[in-house]
Amino acid sequence: MTPHNDIGLGRAIAEAIGDGAGGAELRSAIAGLESGRRTLDWAHLGKCDIVLADLVSLIRSAGDHTPPRTGHLGDWTDISLGRSGLLDYNTTICSEFGVGSPLLFDTTSTETEAMDQGDTIYLPGSTVRDGKASQLPLLVRDSAGLHSASRTRSWFSPFVLTDTDGRVELLSDLHRRRNTGLTMPLDYVSRRLFAEGDRLRTLMTTALEAARRDTKRRNTLTSSLFAGLVGTDGAPREGGVRCTESGYAIGDGGEGAGEVSLPDLVELTLLPFSTLNDPQARQRHVTGEGFREQVVPMLSNMFLTILMVQARVHAAPGSTPAGFDEHLHWGAIGMAGFPPRKKGYFEGSEYPRRTRPFFEHAHDVGQALPALFLVAPAVLFALLPRRSNLVDVELVDDLCRTVRVAAGGESNIFRQAELIERTVEQWYETRGEQLSAFYRGQFNGRRSLSGGSEAPADPRVVVGDEFARLTCRQASLIVGALNRLNQV
Repeated sequence: MTPHNDIGLGRAIAEAIGDGAGGAELRSAIAGLESGRRTLDWAHLGKCDIVLADLVSLIRSAGDHTPPRTGHLGDWTDISLGRSGLLDYNTTICSEFGVGSPLLFDTTSTETEAMDQGDTIYLPGSTVRDGKASQLPLLVRDSAGLHSASRTRSWFSPFVLTDTDGRVELLSDLHRRRNTGLTMPLDYVSRRLFAEGDRLRTLMTTALEAARRDTKRRNTLTSSLFAGLVGTDGAPREGGVRCTESGYAIGDGGEGAGEVSLPDLVELTLLPFSTLNDPQARQRHVTGEGFREQVVPMLSNMFLTILMVQARVHAAPGSTPAGFDEHLHWGAIGMAGFPPRKKGYFEGSEYPRRTRPFFEHAHDVGQALPALFLVAPAVLFALLPRRSNLVDVELVDDLCRTVRVAAGGESNIFRQAELIERTVEQWYETRGEQLSAFYRGQFNGRRSLSGGSEAPADPRVVVGDEFARLTCRQASLIVGALNRLNQV
């Protein structure tokens, strides 16, 4: 296996795959980027026969590349201790394996009391200890002052405040402060992007210009960059963003809808980022001095992803890629899924096709390099058992060995996938009930910090030889089968 630093991470992964599933597609993507035929291409490593041990080794050798593991704003105490259940794969990837860096989306929404809206996974409106969530007192600000925020609705977290021990502060600041003491250092998407300063504004302007120059899809492309509108009181607003002859209209088109120039739209869209990261903007929102009610466009996941790649949040400062950039991203179930049973939104919503016009224009005007996006499913690491449960350790090793041996007898990848599904099902019928409730609970479809099974005494994972010898594709198929067998 050729070291990454000699040929680049994408090429090294393609070489390690060889003739296995996904290798030809990855080599084709790289060739398209090298030749200039493409400015963006991608590969889903959950569909590739890259051996897990080889992938970990290649990433560790990549001194200029730290793949982001994008979680969400919230109380990460249980996660950092390995006591949160499924979400412990964050700690496994970032701390135990050291192949990722936690980077939290912090422009999310608070969960409702009924847990039917907002971020019901990371629970930004609560603190969590030992799987038990305690609701924080939430406040919102408008022109009349501070008000208690009802738990019957979800609120845009950058503009939400909380009052603990008589101290009013941004909800995000409370979580950042409490998370500072964790053994796993966290960073935040808004902070990383806001630190780019004028570079961030240039990238946003370039993306909006790319949408405007496409006369047939102008408003479709523009709207894809935004996830809707929100007031500075944290409540959603009707309408969206659309191009006009001289600028951009914001709102539902009715009375009160505003029109702004391109530079003003960029600054307005950055208001949540500045509220979270600029001391003066934060002070205005906390104290109300100089506060002004506004309607703000929220960046879509797609736009945030474009900005993260083009701002090179994965790269070591000062590093310079040769020819094209490579962005390996540990995606959670929402982004990366566990193919083929579950597609993530990156594949299912045709992200590459939708984002390509923005990369083409950014490249044409010299603002971004061509990019190879490598999606890696983080949930594969949920297969690893914990040290305090020796029964799970033996059982998981046996499951991985059984699958690997069965798969080795079938060369056709489609028949092999069916064979792995059947093999896991047959194994589970005879041995699955012996797995601990904590282990099985990771695959029951629940994804939340609260309400899981009792955490193991020693939550550190055991990396068996058989797990390490699986390919990402085989591991993804096992995860899919376990999810099907454990649905509640």
